[in-house]
Amino acid sequence: VMGSPDVAKRIQFQAPVTDEQREKYLALWQELKVNVK
Repeated sequence: VMGSPDVAKRIQFQAPVTDEQREKYLALWQELKVNVK
């Protein structure tokens, strides 16, 4: 997902992220970190 410039731009330049969206992103990153290890 982060490898796609379009997706990265869409996330980066998005309107202020809601708390719910931030929680989802945080959970996703935590899951990715665990899977990498």
